Order: sequence, then C-alpha cells, then structure tokens
Amino acid sequence: MKKFKGRIQLPNGVTQDVIVEADNQYKATQLAKSMYQGAKISRSFMQVK
Repeated sequence: MKKFKGRIQLPNGVTQDVIVEADNQYKATQLAKSMYQGAKISRSFMQVK
C-alpha cells in the first residue's frame, strides 16, 4: 500500500487535507470520495513517501 495525500472540499464548503492508503491514485481518489460523502476533490491525490 502507498500513501496518497490530497485535498477535498466538503459539501459545506470546508476544504480538508486527507491522507489515504491505497494501491494507486485512482483507488485513493475513490476511497476519499467514499469516506466523505458528497465531497469534491479540490487537489488531486499525489503519492507521499
């Protein structure tokens, strides 16, 4: 598993940095969307070391 960091925007307008563990960037994005219902991705997920 790799760590990915990205930024999401919640439905109430609050932006939040999140770190998720996933196999690739696509799965990281999907995981973040499922964790925060209705959130938009405001900065795409990038792998962190």
